Amino acid sequence: MKWLDIPPVWLLLHLGVVWFLAPMLPFGFGLPGTRPFGTFLIIGGLSLMLMAVWEMHQARTTPIPHMQPSNLVDGGVFAVSRNPIYLGDALVLGGVVLRADAPLLVGLVPVFVWIIRAGTVTRCRGLRK
Repeated sequence: MKWLDIPPVWLLLHLGVVWFLAPMLPFGFGLPGTRPFGTFLIIGGLSLMLMAVWEMHQARTTPIPHMQPSNLVDGGVFAVSRNPIYLGDALVLGGVVLRADAPLLVGLVPVFVWIIRAGTVTRCRGLRK
């Protein structure tokens, strides 16, 4: 079950829930600009993730959560967020919910953040010691 412990798997599971449930929901946001803003969040989230992985690559350390990092990256997007990849994941999920026009699924975003924080971020803190 260690494969289930990585954030991309959790993101894909949550995206699958949105994809499956969104067409069944009775009403949408009803606000103009919701879908373009969702697209903006998706692009922003993916960009944030790519910048973070690039900076980790430049620092010659791993972006994989359960591996021992060889260096601490504290510049670039890491100066703004300690976990920019997870922030990017949350932005992508929120953007997909907006694009799907499914307001009842907005609650998946904090659930996703809680799972990532409890499962990955908290456990990886022990690697620094």
